[in-house]
This record gives sequence, C-alpha cells and structure tokens, in this order.
Amino acid sequence: MLTAKLAVLPAPPENNQGWPWTEETPPVENKMPDGRDWPKITIVTPSYNQGEYLEETIRSVLLQGYPNLEYIIIDGGSTDNSVEIIKKYSPWLAYWVSEKDGGQSNGINKGFQKATGDIIAWLNSDDYYFQGVLSRVAQEINPQKKRFVVTGKVFLSNINTFHGLSPVFSRYNLLFHQQSGMKGLPTVMPPQQGTFWHKEVFTKTGLLDEELNLSMDYDYWLRVMLYGHYKFHFIPQEFAYFRLHSDCKSGQGWGSFAKENMAVFNKHWQNLPSWEKVYAKFYWLSSSYLFMFALKCKNLLSK
Repeated sequence: MLTAKLAVLPAPPENNQGWPWTEETPPVENKMPDGRDWPKITIVTPSYNQGEYLEETIRSVLLQGYPNLEYIIIDGGSTDNSVEIIKKYSPWLAYWVSEKDGGQSNGINKGFQKATGDIIAWLNSDDYYFQGVLSRVAQEINPQKKRFVVTGKVFLSNINTFHGLSPVFSRYNLLFHQQSGMKGLPTVMPPQQGTFWHKEVFTKTGLLDEELNLSMDYDYWLRVMLYGHYKFHFIPQEFAYFRLHSDCKSGQGWGSFAKENMAVFNKHWQNLPSWEKVYAKFYWLSSSYLFMFALKCKNLLSK
C-alpha cells in the first residue's frame, strides 16, 4: 500500500482542523533507534454505518508517519456514506470490502485472517489514534524482551478523562472484572482502542469469539492471559480516543454488558482447576481491598 502523507491524501471536509485533518505525524527515520527494520503493523477497522466518524478514524491511522503499515477495513454492507469514504482512501488501504457479515466480531475476524503484520490491533470506526502511536508501539513490542502485548492511555469521551491500565491489573483481577464493578472495587479492563499485540499472541490465541456481541475483547484478553500466559505492558502515553455516543455498543448500558461478561466469566471459570479457583478468588479480593485501603490512607495523609 502507498505511504500516506497529508499532501497527497484527499482534502478534509471544510472547517475540519487539527489532527488528523490538517496535521500529520512527522515521518520516522528509515530504521528504528536500535537499528532494526520497522515491523509491519496491521490495523483492522470494522465498519457499519459510521460514516459520521469513519473518515477521522481512517486518517488517524494513515497519518501516523509509519513506513510499514497494513491497513484493512471490513465494512458490513453500510447503507450510509461509509463506502464512499472508504473508496476515497482505497489507494492507501491494503484491503477493504463491503459486504454483509455476521456482526462486529465476524468482521474483525475477516480482517485478522487477511493480516500479515508482525503487530496487530483493531480500531473501531468511531474511535481514532493520537499522533505517534504506531512508532511507539513498534519500539515497545519486543519478543526478545518478552514484551508481546502493550497498552496505552485511552481518552474516554463520556467522562472527559484518560483511562489506562489499573494498578491492580492481573489475570485474576481481569477474570473478576464484572464482580469488581458490582462490589465497587477497581475494574481492570485493558482499553481495547489502545492495545496492540505481537503476531505470536494471535497465533496462540486465535480469532475472536463470534458468538459474543459486546464482550469479545474481555474474552480475548482472558484467553491471552489465562492460556497464553502473556503479560500486558502499560505505556504511559496517550494512544487513542474512545468515542462514546448513543449509537455505539458501549452506549447500550451496563446491564447488557453485565450479562455477556458473566457468560464469559463462567466459560473460563469452569476451565480452571479447583486449586486455581481458590487462589484466583483470594488474589482478586486481597489485592483489590489492599489497593482500596492504600488509596484511603494516601487520601487521608494528603489532607
């Protein structure tokens, strides 16, 4: 695919200014700082009737100034202007298609099956990356150093703040993510929009569960950690913008997620041996309450 630059991309819609409309990430050097070639990064964007936001998503990927990018868009047969937008940027896409699919997870999996990158991620069609993300990810993921999964800060539009990886993040705290929310304990879900992983992780973990409509990322992260035994490495950099709006899945309410989250929990819980169930529950509760206690002490001392 062609390397995208601001000067050659289609002009942005009138009155759209700043990133990623009239600004671009400066191109990186020919080699990484350690002398290695830049790894190929594959980004998959599933799309369905998100023409209002899609162009911003596309430009935020293409204008990363990254020299070894594979960008794939899988559209589910949109009836708005999405296909028109995709066609406009098709010279800079490795692959795109617009056809009816089996839902978001199925669309993402179609893209994953086309992916040939060393590093993989998906970015939904109403979210976008901040500048300089891909080059940072390329330098942070390093199999020789056992760094296979990285995640950064994601801006949550509904509460106007950044969200990163919780201080109490672990595979067991992730397993009890739903129960933590119900008990008022820290929740630990890695932000999907800011998470990238090495192709080895994909090879071992496989595709998304297409039976899931809302909690496919929760299920995937659990499989990565419980069965692949990979760790998530947090990078304190602003990676992505998570747009919460009335039409997005995340706007469906906690109840919808809770039901599917519990189904995911039960699926993985029953696969654990009895000893690990005891240890997992103890670890989750002790680490969560210790963190809450430490936080209260810190707040008292700061007064």
